[in-house]
Amino acid sequence: MKTTRKLTSACMLAAMLTTSTLAHADALDDNMVVRDSHGNIVHSYEHGTCARTKWEQGSNPCAPATPPVKQVQAPVVRTVLSQEDKTVYFGFDSAALNAQTKQQLNEVATTLSTARDVRSADIVGYADSMGNAAYNQALSRKRAQAVKDYLATRGYLNTQVADVRGVGETGSVTQCDTSLPRDEKIACLSADRRVEVEVQYVTTEPAM
Repeated sequence: MKTTRKLTSACMLAAMLTTSTLAHADALDDNMVVRDSHGNIVHSYEHGTCARTKWEQGSNPCAPATPPVKQVQAPVVRTVLSQEDKTVYFGFDSAALNAQTKQQLNEVATTLSTARDVRSADIVGYADSMGNAAYNQALSRKRAQAVKDYLATRGYLNTQVADVRGVGETGSVTQCDTSLPRDEKIACLSADRRVEVEVQYVTTEPAM
């Protein structure tokens, strides 16, 4: 009988404490930290987090840290001209555009005029090593100017050309035997007689 009375008293005491705690919690504003009578924050022994009157994940300083959302950057899509597409060749000692070169530049102009990622283009002329350096410098500049003028007639405006320059024979890509007969040497150096269109993009990311 005494044991039953003790259990009943303990249950009543526990109920009173629970009711008192709930009443104290209900008196707090939403999302307030629950504290005991000594002002200490009440923690959950099971989860290790502090008790609140309202749980709001993300705004609750007691809540576990929310992992940051990984930002997926869209791949950069670029208008790319291959080395073959952007390079046109000239005859020996000439800055004239032939029919094949014009057709190639038609396609270049169409690509550049419709590309939203292209800011401008540099047009760079080259020459072979035959003749003196000053003459080759001037000839390479004439070749670059000829390409620029033709692109302008095909709808690629002058304002979209950032730079037109000739670098003479300094941009040589050939290695020919200097003892070759003249005609053979001219043929061997054909890759040096060219103009390249170098694309400048709106942004600074590398082209894909």
